[in-house]
Order: sequence, then structure tokens, then C-alpha cells
Amino acid sequence: MSQAHTQVPDLATPFTVRGRRLRNRMVATAHASGLISDGLAQDGDADYWTRVAGGGVAMVVSGATIVSAESTVRTGNLVVAYRGEAKYGLAKRAQAIRAGGAVPISQLIHLGRETLGAESWYAPAAPSAVRTSRSPSPPRVLTGKEIPRLIDDFQRCAASCVEAGFEGVELHAAHGYLLEQFLSRDANERHDRYGPGPLGGIKLISDIVQSIRETTPNAIVGVRLSAIESLLSFEDVCRVMEQLPAGADIDYLNMAVGDRGRYVADMATSSPPLLPVVEQLADATALPLLVSQSFRTDEDINTALSQGADLVGMCRTVIADPEAPKKFLAGRAREVRPCTNCNEDCRLFTPCLLCSVNPHLAPPPHRRRPAAPLLLQTARPRGQGSVSVVGGGPAGLEAALVLAEEGRPVVLYEETDRLGGQIATAGDAPHRMGWRRLIGYYTGRLDDLGVSARLGRVPSAQELEEFDDVIVAVGAEETLSEYGNEVDAVTCSAALEKGAEGMAGVDELVVVDDGFGWWPAVSAVELGIAAGVRGITVLAPSGAFAAGIPAESRTQLLHRLHGTGVAIHGFLLPIGRNGRELTARSLTGVETTLGADLVVVAGPRVPRKIPPVPEGARVQMIGDCVSARKVAHAVSEGREAGCRVLGA
Repeated sequence: MSQAHTQVPDLATPFTVRGRRLRNRMVATAHASGLISDGLAQDGDADYWTRVAGGGVAMVVSGATIVSAESTVRTGNLVVAYRGEAKYGLAKRAQAIRAGGAVPISQLIHLGRETLGAESWYAPAAPSAVRTSRSPSPPRVLTGKEIPRLIDDFQRCAASCVEAGFEGVELHAAHGYLLEQFLSRDANERHDRYGPGPLGGIKLISDIVQSIRETTPNAIVGVRLSAIESLLSFEDVCRVMEQLPAGADIDYLNMAVGDRGRYVADMATSSPPLLPVVEQLADATALPLLVSQSFRTDEDINTALSQGADLVGMCRTVIADPEAPKKFLAGRAREVRPCTNCNEDCRLFTPCLLCSVNPHLAPPPHRRRPAAPLLLQTARPRGQGSVSVVGGGPAGLEAALVLAEEGRPVVLYEETDRLGGQIATAGDAPHRMGWRRLIGYYTGRLDDLGVSARLGRVPSAQELEEFDDVIVAVGAEETLSEYGNEVDAVTCSAALEKGAEGMAGVDELVVVDDGFGWWPAVSAVELGIAAGVRGITVLAPSGAFAAGIPAESRTQLLHRLHGTGVAIHGFLLPIGRNGRELTARSLTGVETTLGADLVVVAGPRVPRKIPPVPEGARVQMIGDCVSARKVAHAVSEGREAGCRVLGA
């Protein structure tokens, strides 16, 4: 067990790393603002890190700082520390983190053969010519003469970061990147000083740390490793943890999970993957232990600390709500805007780091994500200040929350008997419960703020007369496509609302994708699996099943589908149904007959009809009733509509 503490701490207990006092046990683990161009930090980057550090974490690790030119991707959206002109942006970043009261750490990385799926200027280089499943060709082999230069690259970049104001660096030896490639039995087949397998990787990391110590002896140096679902087996990573301190002056180990396709967990990950093995990891090292990955609650953080972790890392939790640490420390966990693990915006960087549930993340100079509620009619306010929100989906819930937090009286109407709208239906699917966390957050906050939610009600125009402002957020409903009607199908939404019970007695299920490869058809398939349906067939008119969901989510989905027997057919459309037989036709005109007790079709979502509104009120429309889109649009329009009522 880690010897860094002699009694069980809680998340508020300070901690010391190489003489630096951390104000608590929470760390913002490595990620990027996305406000990078040509490898250099741009305006707004430092502002982002100010918000993260000011939210209460003790240490902030700014992520993915490239150390070598051959590891640079053409998009230029990763900081390149090997260029002297990068130091200005790094200095502003470090200063911003310090100003927020946190200890700044810069993560150093060489991608090796894992080029992030992006185009690069140079050939990928790795310890051996072993191809990854995410690349069509093997990398070139780093020569023996190149290894000392690689070590120098890490040393120079570490020194540059420390000169810029960072308290230390973290070496990225996880998620299948270069340093973990050297640690891997499969990826490292060398027979020189740095191979094969774990021992060679340990030697390389030790030499890098020793080199860093020669120029920056007082810098914090951490190492990030992957403990599960990566290039190293769990047994190997524990052996690496045991042996690293013997040859390297390391200050902490940051344990995460997953290779490049799986380390960003989706909604199927319901609790921190490392939580069951924290004690084993703590037993494997005498170094301070930082565990990370999907820690969203103060309860899970304290559990990890009680089992031997010294620090607990959060990434998407502080992206969704930078002030989550402060709220945990103040006993206000109900106020934490939750990460849903949707992976929809935080992995795109278009044009910068965004978050589906956090409308305050926005490209500079915007103070919040751009959004434009549709103004149906204007009216002169009568001074009462009362607001009605019609519709309890994410758009309406966000609008009601904005207003209630400012003390405005709000009445919320929802036609159904539950709040959440389309995300409540989406949350009914297996492995999609992240949406329930978001609904729970909204309902808890609105209840705390005294908002009156009138369920099962469609207000009349007369009822709405008493309000100065009316915000219409009635959402959309999924409808059957033309071929869905022809084959007597049901929509994915209808299937999800009935749940597994609705598939009782179904032996043959056919799910028809909408051609865009989004979640509804995926969820219908996983519902069929959960219901025990014997035969499940997917028709993918576009040729690729689940092509539209986030890349990491698709990798994890395919892993879940492995061995289930689900049959997937591309370029097939249903054209008719006779009893239990479904006829489908390919693009080339070939017809196929399939068994089908139930056909579920992902259909278009059509805006619902808005209720009558009074002539004397100002009326805004937001969310899917304007045009059916994603949660991010609903949340941002809800926030904007509320701010417009408030005059903000």
C-alpha cells in the first residue's frame, strides 16, 4: 500500500508532493482546451485553465504537450513544447493555473505509432514494426541512435515547461502511446538496451526521468500508466509500478485505463473502472498514487482514498462543471452539473473543447455557447416577472434553471408524467443511463429552488395569460419513415418506452438504421440483447452500422456486441412484410427475406405542435420544437432563452 499517508484521508485533506502543498486530494487530469493553432496556445487558452483551477482542484495537468517533431499531427491542435515560441502560451497557462490556486503540471507525450487517427507530416515511429489495429500499416522502427535524441526531447521540453512556470511534468506512458509501447510485450520486440517489453520500457522511462532531474532537479515528475484494457496486462502494470521507483526519481503514478479507442469511457461505464482494484494498485507501489477515470461523485472519490489512493483525478467532471470540486468540499454535490459520458462534444474540438451539458464552454470571445432561440412574438413586460416554461426536456429544464437561480418565479408544464423529454427515453436504453444523471440534476436543482413542475399538463392560452414570458420547449417526436409504415414497424422511441417487456415473445428482431448511424437504432439493438431476443438483424442503409456515434463510443459498442450473434447488413432497405417475413432490397436490386416478429425503425424526429400562446406575452421557442438536433443545442438554447428574459 502507498506509504504517502498514515491515516485514511478524505477529499479535503491537504497533500504534499516534492515540497508543494496541494490544498486537497482532487486533481484535474490531462486534457486540452483545443484553443491551439499550429501547436501554439491562442487567446482564450489561459482563460480556460483559470476556470478549471479556480473551481477548487489542487493540481491541474494540462494535457498532450508534444515533445518531438515526428509526433506532430497536421491539424496543429496539440501544443508543441519543442518549439521555443510555445513558451509564451505555456507561461500564460501556468500563470493562470497558479492564479486559480492549483499546482500546474504539463503532460509530455510522444504518440509513437498512435497518431490519433489524424494525418501527420512524418512516418509514425515506434520501438518495433508492430502494427496497431487502428492503423493499416506498421510504423517505422526507432533506431538506436534516435533513442538518446528522444530522451533529450523529453528533457528539453520538461525544462522549457518548468521555465515557463509549471511546477513539473507528467510523462504519458498510457493509452498505447510511445512510452507504453516500449513497456508492452507485444509492441516492443527490441533486443537492445530498451527492449524487449516491460524491462526495456522501464529503462527508457528511468533514463528520461534521470535526464530531467539533471536540468530541473526540483520539478515534480509523474508518470501516467494504463492499468486495464491497454497494451499491458494488469499483472504487468503492477510489476512496472513495483520496479519504476528502483531506477527513477518519480513523484507520483497516475493510473488510468484503456487504449486509444477505449480510454474515454462512454455511458456504458457506470462507475470508475479502477475503483475495484485501488487496493491492489496501492499495494504495488510505495509512490503516491493518483487514480483517475470516470470519478464523478464525492462518494467515489472518498472510497478510492479510503482504499489507498492518495489523489483522485477528474477530467470530464470538471469539463462539465469546473466548480465540482468546490461543491464537493462544501457539501453541495446536488449542485454539480454532471458529466453524462456522452462523448458528443468533448472529443470533437470544433472549434475548441466543448461540452454538451455545459453551455458556458464556448469559443472566444463568446461568454457562452452561441445559440439563438426563435422569438415568436414580442410584448411589453407588465412588471410581474413571472415566466412559464412549456416542455420539460433538456431545453425547458435549462431555461427554468437559469431563471430560478436568479429568483424569478417559474412554472414548468410537461405534457407527460415525467421530466426529461427525449433524453428520458434515451436513458431507458441499456448502457445509456448517463442521461438519467442529467435529468436527476435538473429535477433536484429545480426542486431545491422551489420551481413548480406541473406534469401531465398542456396549458391553455388562458392559463398562460398570467405570465410575462412564455418559453416553448415542447420538443419533437420520432415518426416512422415511409418504409417504416410499409413494413408495419414501430419507432425506436416506442420500443424504448415499452422496454424489455415490450419484446416479450419476440424471437426475431429487425432494427432498421436511419442512414445516419446515430444512437436510436443502436439503443434498440442493445434493448433486444437485454431482452434476450434470440435473433437480431440490423439493416444499415448507409452501409455502416453506428457510423454516426462518437468514435470511442463506437469502439466500446462493438466490444459489447462481440459474440452476441447480431447480424449486420449494409445497403439494405425494407420494402415489404408478410406476417413474420420481411423483404429487403439492396442498392443493386437483390432481394432478401428475413424473419421478423418485430421491426423497429429509426425514423425522423419532427417538431411537436406548439400550444396556443397568449397575445400579451413575449414568446420564445427553443430546442427540438424549432428543429430536432442534439442535447447540446437544447441546453444552450435553454440557457440563452433564460438569459434573454433576465436581460443578460
